[in-house]
Amino acid sequence: MAVVCLFLLLLMVGRSPSLSSPCPGDPICPDKPAGCELGSDVDACGCLVCRPVEGEACGLATSLPGCASGLTCTHFLSGTCQRSRAAPDARIDAEPQEKDVQPVPIVGLVPYCDHVADVEGCQYGDVTIPVGVECKVDDCTWCACPVAGQNPVCVTQDCPPPPCPVPVCIPGKCCPVCHPPQL
Repeated sequence: MAVVCLFLLLLMVGRSPSLSSPCPGDPICPDKPAGCELGSDVDACGCLVCRPVEGEACGLATSLPGCASGLTCTHFLSGTCQRSRAAPDARIDAEPQEKDVQPVPIVGLVPYCDHVADVEGCQYGDVTIPVGVECKVDDCTWCACPVAGQNPVCVTQDCPPPPCPVPVCIPGKCCPVCHPPQL
């Protein structure tokens, strides 16, 4: 498992220059924040941070892609945290819209692009992403389809090296984390 995490980490480093870690060398983290929800979110330098609360910025363009419990980021690239329509631990958030369209599984309140439907959209491998839909094609890649028949717009999250010798991969999370979190 650790070998797979290391391979994925090395594979992802440098794939998206606009999202590369701004931290040179080993980051020096401030003291653990107090009075806020800490999750597995880390800032771009690998330090523990407070998860954004309602109205605060989130998304891959920031260093905080997730939001505090019960909140959802309005856009995977650059959005704000808003109250979720479903409980934070919900696994299904989509209702079938028409015959043969299956509910979209939710991981971290972002739908994976693994549903099968006869719809117009953008092709990503063997998956069709419907027009206007943002979804994950894997734990580290988000795609959207602006115009049917064209290539989807995708963003791949880079992961800073975790500040521990043996990081752990968590299903549904892109970046390996230290377990237990190093404080």
